[in-house]
Amino acid sequence: MYDTNIKPLETQVNEQKSQLDILPAQINSKVSQSTYDAGVNNIVSRLNSADTQRQQLSNAINDRVTIKEYTDNKTATTNQINTAVNNVQVGGRNLLENSANIKKGINDTSNNYNQYWATLITSAHSKLQLGETITISFDVQMERGEILRVYDTLTNFDFMFGEKVFKNIGNKHQRLSFTLPLVTTTKTGTLVNLSLYNNNNGDRFTIENIKIEKGNKATDWTPAPEDVKSDIDKAKAETDKTFSVMQTQINQNGT
Repeated sequence: MYDTNIKPLETQVNEQKSQLDILPAQINSKVSQSTYDAGVNNIVSRLNSADTQRQQLSNAINDRVTIKEYTDNKTATTNQINTAVNNVQVGGRNLLENSANIKKGINDTSNNYNQYWATLITSAHSKLQLGETITISFDVQMERGEILRVYDTLTNFDFMFGEKVFKNIGNKHQRLSFTLPLVTTTKTGTLVNLSLYNNNNGDRFTIENIKIEKGNKATDWTPAPEDVKSDIDKAKAETDKTFSVMQTQINQNGT
């Protein structure tokens, strides 16, 4: 009777004990799994950080300019600049140097005349010869546009182009041009002016983008090749200055 009643209870107790024995192992297993996961995450994080540092170091190495690279780049840049200078070709070459800075403002005048204006064109004259044909063009805007005389003045060397008169051109901003041959003059000297005048009628005007070229065809304004070379020389000087700063930094930081 005892055995019959106790045996089932004993079996249940043993089963529960077995479960209790298993539970700590399961708990330990879970703790270990959690610890494992944390450890793995920590390792992964450290690996990612190391990879980031490696990439930064790689970039720093790649960004470092050695003296040899500096020298090679400077030589290549110098060659490119020299090639650009040698290949400068300006269609309808402007013989007038510094023309981008030769301008008449609306109120500019001289010699006590009302709206008389002149500018030296010696740089163009020195590239021309007697008998050649030249075309002169310029941007102009007059308040009324009744008359505008364009002619050479002062001492005209051994040739001159004479005079061109524009009438009733209106008040719009426009580009005018004319073509004339270079003819003999009795004057001598070392200077020549391009003069523009409204016959003292008070009609104010502006002038800019003057171009003097050989031949009988007016082309769009372009700077003289000498001006282009000057701009390239300035750019080259700035490049050399930059390279010099780079070399100083390289010398300070090592190759």
